[in-house]
Amino acid sequence: MSVVAVNARTGALVALMIGWGASASAQEAKPAASKDTKPAAQVVQRAPVVRLKPTDARPTIQRRFAPKRGLLYLHASSTMHVRDDFYDSWGVGGDLGYFFSERLGGELRVLKMQSSLDDAAQDLKERLGITPDARPQDLWLLAGARYSPGYGKLLMWSSWVLHFDPQLTIHGGVARAEARWLPTFQAAASLFLHFRWNIKAKVDLGVSVQGERRDRGWVWTTGFAPVLGIGWGVNL
Repeated sequence: MSVVAVNARTGALVALMIGWGASASAQEAKPAASKDTKPAAQVVQRAPVVRLKPTDARPTIQRRFAPKRGLLYLHASSTMHVRDDFYDSWGVGGDLGYFFSERLGGELRVLKMQSSLDDAAQDLKERLGITPDARPQDLWLLAGARYSPGYGKLLMWSSWVLHFDPQLTIHGGVARAEARWLPTFQAAASLFLHFRWNIKAKVDLGVSVQGERRDRGWVWTTGFAPVLGIGWGVNL
């Protein structure tokens, strides 16, 4: 064995012994932890408490002037029905409604109608002696629903506050036209108004769809059917 190899092994052994001695000295110099030593205080930040509202809760602008939940109302109503089958109609009647919640309500509608030929049909009747195969309507019986996505108020003339609910409405039922019964549907954008002394009013700007079995078969017609109503309501 050469002298160089012996010196290399001897140097490695000496380095290993020096490293082991330094490690042992460091462990002896490290103070032992006392049983009475307390951990340093830690600052704990608490998260803010968040209270969740029910999913059906609505944000409140202010105290409600006229809550609708449990509202029973009766309206005297009037309508004008302009359709594309040569007849125009006017009607008066009543609406009875009830709101099951602040958003949803049901309504029954009965209207007595008076129909007449429009100008174009009257001209044909006078010149040619012919009339449309549609029949004049004299009664509407409808049931429907009202949906309120919100509510609001409007200040007018610096002193008068108008409370209202924007609503969407849909009705379905039948209309009587002499011996015929016509399936009838209405859809409208509406303003439901609240006044003092529990007076309620509404303005429905709606369209109608009706089917009638005529001489040439079933015919579907569309029309414009606004409804104006005013009456009284009470929260049960």
